[in-house]
Amino acid sequence: MFCPKCGSQIADGLTFCPECGANLQGGAAAAGTKPHDHTAEMDAKDVADNKVYAVLMYLCPGLGHILALLAGKDSAYLKFHSHQSLKMLILFVLLAFAAGVLAITIIVPIACGLAMLVLLVVYIIAVIQTLMGKSVEAPIVRELKFL
Repeated sequence: MFCPKCGSQIADGLTFCPECGANLQGGAAAAGTKPHDHTAEMDAKDVADNKVYAVLMYLCPGLGHILALLAGKDSAYLKFHSHQSLKMLILFVLLAFAAGVLAITIIVPIACGLAMLVLLVVYIIAVIQTLMGKSVEAPIVRELKFL
């Protein structure tokens, strides 16, 4: 028997591949789907028509959301990216607030600054994926269930 994900030869009857950890019992993991990638759920015309507005929501959060709402209020693509960009914006604001309030300590502002750098990298990745027409939940932010 061979692993459907990595192609390694494995013994019959195993539940997971010992090389890559793929689920061998069927389901989404064995098929190679990514649970946080919603690109296939989006209409290609919707993505093409609204890609600029989706990127604008990341680059100019307030104005971008207003323009996107006016341009494509029924767009699933814009709704997805609106939620993603708002979650990231809320995290940035919370980190800045925590750093400001606890500025008397030296460790908290440094930790918040490092967390903001990590979030900035995630933000840049989200913008690049949006420019490529993808709808992938951003790491770290995907675990936040609000919005």
